[in-house]
Amino acid sequence: MKYYFSLVGATILLLSFYHYFRYPVWDEIPILITIGILTNSTVFGFFCSFIAKEKRRDKDKWFLLGSVFSIVALLALIAVPKKES
Repeated sequence: MKYYFSLVGATILLLSFYHYFRYPVWDEIPILITIGILTNSTVFGFFCSFIAKEKRRDKDKWFLLGSVFSIVALLALIAVPKKES
């Protein structure tokens, strides 16, 4: 019985290798990079928009700046003083 399970495991391992080489993952890498870039820009845009609202700045402009320039825009927004009414 012990050998049966090892035979099943070896078969599953060989089938997974066959699937990996038949359908390579590196064909999907550009899609994953695009999803990562869009997610990153959206997250930084929302962070910049939230901080800009707290500092009484234009949140739409800072959302766009945060989406394009990400960490640089976030650091610039943190350095900007709070706008007086």
